[in-house]
Amino acid sequence: MNSPRLTPPGPRAGIGDNRGSRSIPAWFWPACAALLLIALGVVVLLPSVAEKSDHAAETAETAETAETAETAETVETAGTAGTAGTVEKVETTETAEIAEIAGISPRGDSPVGDSHEAVSEAAAREAEFRDAMTGFLTALKAGELVQADRALAKARELNPGAPVLGDAGRRLESAKKERELQRLARQGRGAEAREDWQQAIAIYTRAIRLAPDASFASEGKRRAGERLELRKKLDHYLGDPGRLQADQPRANARLLLEHLERFPNPGPRLSADRDRLADLLEASVRPVTLRIRSDDQTEVTIHRVGRLGRFLQHEIELRPGNYTVVGYREGFRDVRRKISLRPGVEAEILVRCEERI
Repeated sequence: MNSPRLTPPGPRAGIGDNRGSRSIPAWFWPACAALLLIALGVVVLLPSVAEKSDHAAETAETAETAETAETAETVETAGTAGTAGTVEKVETTETAEIAEIAGISPRGDSPVGDSHEAVSEAAAREAEFRDAMTGFLTALKAGELVQADRALAKARELNPGAPVLGDAGRRLESAKKERELQRLARQGRGAEAREDWQQAIAIYTRAIRLAPDASFASEGKRRAGERLELRKKLDHYLGDPGRLQADQPRANARLLLEHLERFPNPGPRLSADRDRLADLLEASVRPVTLRIRSDDQTEVTIHRVGRLGRFLQHEIELRPGNYTVVGYREGFRDVRRKISLRPGVEAEILVRCEERI
């Protein structure tokens, strides 16, 4: 069996043959060309797109790695700097506290709307003012009042209208007042230790004028006043023991002695003078011997004691004190002899009338 013979389409084919085959549409070849161009574009562009995708992925991965490393480094840096930051915070705490007490901010705000030079000058002046106030408070806290006064004066020069200066001035004056009161208290105690009661009263009086509610001053003045009064009373008798020969002064001296014996903490000098007064009181009633010599012609009389008569020598026991001895003789001028008998000391006197009338 013979196969049929195929004749390709074309102009060379005969009319008869073309009639038996199917015709090709007009759009076929343009479509084939378009598909070919698309296929070529895919082949050419696909590696470039893939390369860009890989590059983007690599960039993202690199960024993530860098971010992770930076985070780790930040954490490590923060951990390393933690101790230093704590130390710095501790070191600046006191300064910040002082600044807060002073009523000033650690950092001043720059003026708005001024020139750069004015802003710089104002910032420098504010920093200097802040340093002066910090120095003032530091010196005040340390009790260095002279330095505190100088620092406050400098701050007033830098910013006279600062509200904080009023409180600072009051704090400085209060510290000065307290310092002066402490000084007066020491001086008062020293005067009392020396038993200089007049000086102690003067010191405590100054303290009361400075601080009327100072208890140490009022108590000290009262204490010194009591002892000064006792001092004067003691001197009244110790300076003139003869007063004790009279009954009423001797009774008053005994009352004073009883008060001194009950007086708390009189001090060494008052105690010693109290003992002297006790000895004088005891001796004031202990008789002493008075020896009187005469001519056996003169009548001898002792005022407030009595008549002794005529004798050549006479001894009598008398309490210490002042006495007047009088001699009388007919035809002769009277004689008077005064004598002071001291405790524990014997005495002798001559009484005779020798001048004729």
